[in-house]
Amino acid sequence: METFNVVGASLEEIAAAISDMGEPSYRARQIYYGIYRRLLRSWDQFTDLSKDLRKKLEQRLTINYPSMRRAFVSHDGTRRYLFEVAPGQYVESVYIPEKYRDTFCISTQVGCAVGCLFCATGKLPFQRNLSIGEIVGQVLFMKADRCPTFGRVNVVIMGMGEPLLNYDHVMRAIGLMTDPRGMAISPRRVTLSTSGVIPGIRKLAEESVIPARPRFPLPKMLLGEDGILLPTCSRQSGGFALRHYRCGAGHAYSDQQKVEHRSPARSLS
Repeated sequence: METFNVVGASLEEIAAAISDMGEPSYRARQIYYGIYRRLLRSWDQFTDLSKDLRKKLEQRLTINYPSMRRAFVSHDGTRRYLFEVAPGQYVESVYIPEKYRDTFCISTQVGCAVGCLFCATGKLPFQRNLSIGEIVGQVLFMKADRCPTFGRVNVVIMGMGEPLLNYDHVMRAIGLMTDPRGMAISPRRVTLSTSGVIPGIRKLAEESVIPARPRFPLPKMLLGEDGILLPTCSRQSGGFALRHYRCGAGHAYSDQQKVEHRSPARSLS
């Protein structure tokens, strides 16, 4: 019988699988919460479910994180994890402990197609995009390994690969991370770094993925024919600016900032 990995699955997808098993919908919420909030990794740990249901789940659904092959530990507590996501395919994630928060740096691709000369990953051949479960699984693994009590967590999507070249999987993974019914990581604490993939940045703008505070009625994104105008905030000067990014040779570069509005410094993120 073919099994379905629920790591990376949405509540709706889990509900559909549970419905096919003839179980009530509230069981899906219990499973979803158990996986993403309680960080349970085997059906035996779901003590709020009956033994008969747990046996049925074992036959149909799996809870699989990426396989951690090695951890490299620094003197300051930073840990770099090597995950094998498929035979011969590896990605790395980093746990960075700080006084008031923990930061998880995660990967989105095996290798990278961009090939930035200053980046070690850019020297590796691109193999494939990571799945939603492989992206979210990095966060779940590090959370369970280092800080199982959900405190203040930052997620930076700055690991191996270009996130906007794996747009759909990355956006769905962010949705799972920030879902208050599950992992409940604040959207303000998720940072996506890009090498400047203009189609992906445009898609972010069109889908209104990036929130802005209503108090500052700046346009969420202004798109020009030759580039993109992004509202930014300087915490040092307290000024808001519009920075123009132009397309050139497949990359983005910025013109000089033009200050549009000044007010006490507030983060837009």
